[in-house]
Amino acid sequence: MKVIITEKVTSELRRFETANTEPILFISWTSEIAYQTMPNEINLFSFMRRQNNQNLLTRLDWLSNFVLNYRSVAGNHQFEFQNSLGKIAAKIYMADNNRHQVSHIDTFDESDRRVEMQLFDEHITSQIFTYDADGRPVTSHFSNDDGTIQIIFYWRFQHGKLENVGMSIQQDGNEQFYNSYWDWQIAQFKLLIGRCSDISEVLSYEAPLLSLSLPTRRITKNELTYALALNAYHAREEPHFWIINFDDENHWKPRTDIVKTMIHVNQNQFKTMQFDSPYVDEESWISSQLQKYESAMSAGDVIIWQYPKYSPKLELAVIEWSRERNILIVGLVHDVTMLRVDTHKLKHYDLSSDKIVLQSFDAVILPKGFVQPLNDIGVMLKHIIPLAMYDFLYDRPIMPATYQKSVVYAGSLSKFPNLSQVNFDLTVYGEKNFSSIVVDQPHITNGGFVEASELPTKLSSGYGLIWDESDDDAYLKQYTQWNWPYKFSLYMVSGLPVIAWQGSAIAEVIRKKEVGIVIADLSELSAAIDNITKNQYDQMAKNATILGQQLATGSTTKKIIQDLEAFLGGQSSISL
Repeated sequence: MKVIITEKVTSELRRFETANTEPILFISWTSEIAYQTMPNEINLFSFMRRQNNQNLLTRLDWLSNFVLNYRSVAGNHQFEFQNSLGKIAAKIYMADNNRHQVSHIDTFDESDRRVEMQLFDEHITSQIFTYDADGRPVTSHFSNDDGTIQIIFYWRFQHGKLENVGMSIQQDGNEQFYNSYWDWQIAQFKLLIGRCSDISEVLSYEAPLLSLSLPTRRITKNELTYALALNAYHAREEPHFWIINFDDENHWKPRTDIVKTMIHVNQNQFKTMQFDSPYVDEESWISSQLQKYESAMSAGDVIIWQYPKYSPKLELAVIEWSRERNILIVGLVHDVTMLRVDTHKLKHYDLSSDKIVLQSFDAVILPKGFVQPLNDIGVMLKHIIPLAMYDFLYDRPIMPATYQKSVVYAGSLSKFPNLSQVNFDLTVYGEKNFSSIVVDQPHITNGGFVEASELPTKLSSGYGLIWDESDDDAYLKQYTQWNWPYKFSLYMVSGLPVIAWQGSAIAEVIRKKEVGIVIADLSELSAAIDNITKNQYDQMAKNATILGQQLATGSTTKKIIQDLEAFLGGQSSISL
């Protein structure tokens, strides 16, 4: 028998139990009143569980003492009662299945502090609170209706937060004091385990590792789910890889190029996963989209999720859907909004959910520069696979650009800190009538909007400028230090030497591959290209062509496939 110590039995633990041939005993400690224990589960607060609730609203004889103020609260039917001064004196929470049946009652003092909570089940369990002069909790006292169990928690505000500093439990006429809530729990865990026989292993699920003579190990959330999916992957002769696809539009080219390359490499093994357009951010729509793959996908398959896609709501739904089916899900990162912009300025952006998405992938493929900045904001990625420069599929001949001192730029002028710094000939491709950018200087020429697939035919001479660095935007300037700019790949496929900020991530590649020059400021650009001879330029253009030919045929995506298969193949099957 295995013993699993957990706050409460999750869907992950239930899937693990189903996959196991060995019996499992769960020891849980949640005090959540709506939580239902299982036959093979011992709960430390079992006397608080809501069971066959027989208490109806009409049986509460003290209702006549208060003024009724009814309102409905999401997830509960709640009745609020006010005293003669108009202050809330009690809140009654009704059971979800019957609006006349009482789940629990909270009562409040004249300072609106909760002083008692009564839970109604087969017994009545009370929790009484006391406060200090500053209104901070001092004790919380649990007891059941027959007095056989009483638990008192002691609290103290110290080090800037409320901390548990002791616990007293009275049971069967005996009282025992513990230095903390955890001390009591650990003692109970050991006591319960000591009563069992034939235990093969004790697993602490998101709980401290116990010191026992038995084999023990600590497992974190989703670790067992990953183990089940990985074992299913190893059991398959040729699992399918499902790559999330995007509409074949100009702005999705980096993503669609990855899909095309993977399908070209092995169309039997790599399949596309696509959602209808337009996207609808509703559970019913998401469910209907996933239903299309219900019979197509099997345990041990791998979803390669091109992140970000639409919304965290969809991504979290797909992650949970894949976990329930023992399917691995890998994030392939194109952009990281939480690092690129000040997210406080984004109206509909959900930062906390987006963080959960990135941390939930079984493996993450991304530019290595993103790892530390994500760690710094509390996002810890699992199993990182470094990503090289993005591919730019192109099926026409790639020739070295011809020597000129002119400069071209593919992208938005909004990323420039000051357009007045442009004292060189600059042709801009990609702006539709310059969008909202007002340009009033003779050096800049509007090349017009050109589809990405056609741009290399326009970029046949001079230099390609990469300048997403801005003194006016701290987020953008930092982001440039971590990100692989897609326009670099475009310039390489055009055989065009590049000019970039010396502090950018791509600057290291430019130096190593000798495909351009790096500068500290735009004001240095004219002098920098004046110092480049035609022979030096021709060599850089030749080097760019060599790298461009690789990116034009999907070299990065092919490397992703190799690295991902090597990673999954190298991961040992996990003993369950």
